[in-house]
Parts: sequence; C-alpha cells; structure tokens
Amino acid sequence: MNILVAYFTQFVNRSGGMEHVCCQLANAMAERGHQVNIAYCSPVDGSPFYVLHPHVGLYNIYPARMKDMGKHHAYMPLWAKLAREGIRPFSRMTVRKWNFMWRHKILHQSLMPVLAACQPDIILSFEPDTTSTYMYNADSLPPVITMFRFNPEFILKRMLPAEKQFLSQSCCIQVLLP
Repeated sequence: MNILVAYFTQFVNRSGGMEHVCCQLANAMAERGHQVNIAYCSPVDGSPFYVLHPHVGLYNIYPARMKDMGKHHAYMPLWAKLAREGIRPFSRMTVRKWNFMWRHKILHQSLMPVLAACQPDIILSFEPDTTSTYMYNADSLPPVITMFRFNPEFILKRMLPAEKQFLSQSCCIQVLLP
C-alpha cells in the first residue's frame, strides 16, 4: 500500500511527541513493506530529529517562493494582509475565515505536485488542520484518516464551519486521549 503521512508543521529537527509518533508510524509501515512518504511544512529543509527507515520519503510543501523571500508564514500578499487588518476590528470570525482561505489555498498548491508524485492509496493526517489543507479545492482524493492527538472537544469549539465540513469528509477519525 502507498501511504502518505501528513504533518504540516515544522517537522525538521523537532523532538516532540507527535514528531516521534509520526516517525515511528512511518518506520513501522515501511518495515512491513508499504511505500511510505511524509509530507511536512517547514521553512527549513532537512531530516527529522528521529531516525527514519531508509525507504521513507520526505516532502516539504513549504512554498518555495516564501523560502526564497526568507519569509515565514507569509502566505498572504500585502494587499490581502491590509484588507484583513481593516476587517479585524469589526469581525474576528471573518479574519479567521480569511486566514483559513489564504493558508489552505497556498499550501494546497504546493501539495498537488506531492500527491501526483506519491500517488497515495491513503493519507494519514496528523491533525485536523492538515486534513483541511488536503480537502481544500480537492476534486478527488484517496481516503483520509484524521488523527486527533488533543481533546477533540477543545479543537472542535474553535473550528470554522468549513474546517468541520472538511473533517466530516474524512473516511475515519482516530482520537487518542490520555
């Protein structure tokens, strides 16, 4: 099976628990003979803190144009930032929707070549926000399994309706509670 593990945060040289679980999961699947790739989003290229099986591929979807400009989290053009800040005093929810739309639009564009290269049979999304990026403007995707590593009640309260809609399109949701 061709598996794409998705963890869209700064993955390189991070020694946290989610990074550890992500690497362990990818290694275990590769040892069982599956083709495994990890897609992450970091302004820095490199390897994760934890050792990966030699057959696990890494794809950084951080937009190249942002790396070239030396900007971190600058996924929005200046005119859009100015418009967003003009809206902020009147509606924080509209600002959250604005940020959501721009972030997922840019990251989805970077993600499409990775999906074409990997051609996954299934996507394991390590967080609901990553699931939203996959589902944003997607015509057809392989099944997505979304994993919650935090209390869903806390996360769901803060989610936008569009994020909840994308989450509901997951074929499975796994919740790990303490």
